[in-house]
Amino acid sequence: MNNSDFVLLSLGPISASLSDEQRDAVIGTMLGDASMEYSGTKNPRLRFEQLYPDRESYINSLYILFKDFTGTPPRIVERKPDKRTGKIYRTISFKTRSMVSLNFFYELFYATSSNGTRTKIVPITIKDLLNPRVLAYWIMDDGNMITSGGTQLCTDSFTKDEVILLEQAIQSNFKLHTRLEEHGVGSGKWRIIIPVRQVTSLASIVGPYMHSSLKYKVHGL
Repeated sequence: MNNSDFVLLSLGPISASLSDEQRDAVIGTMLGDASMEYSGTKNPRLRFEQLYPDRESYINSLYILFKDFTGTPPRIVERKPDKRTGKIYRTISFKTRSMVSLNFFYELFYATSSNGTRTKIVPITIKDLLNPRVLAYWIMDDGNMITSGGTQLCTDSFTKDEVILLEQAIQSNFKLHTRLEEHGVGSGKWRIIIPVRQVTSLASIVGPYMHSSLKYKVHGL
């Protein structure tokens, strides 16, 4: 039995109501900006939010993917002024309904901190979960192309050890050479860089799964 067989078997009975693509989208976006929450029920719901109007097409594609599990379509919200720039941003977001099948993913991606709050984490089994479509959703959700032509994964919310775990999974699963960069000297926020010399390989891996409006995040697509 190979790793992919193990993942399908381990997810199957728990996530039976989700398709393979929906499961990959959950994993990839949870490595990015997606989140889960409880709302007065014993089952969690999934929340997607991105900048408007830049990511409207992407959010709409996620809404179509999860439409059978949502109650209302995406909505646009005006946020409070940014503390650094004073600029007012608008976001577009939607939530799924609370679902039994999301419990497995909630336990994967959240841990209880010392003060009792739940914090998003990188699953220790991420190597077994990371496939080309998951990587594509991760890049679409929270990646960007840097000035050198490489692709950057914004992993600021994770610890350095967790980012190293993610980097090792990318290197092992896709044979891509990467490096870590601290986002701001002394910030403690680390990002994964897939350099420009690797983008041809990266494009072949994630290209079939990238939304047309976000292909610019990978040079050559």
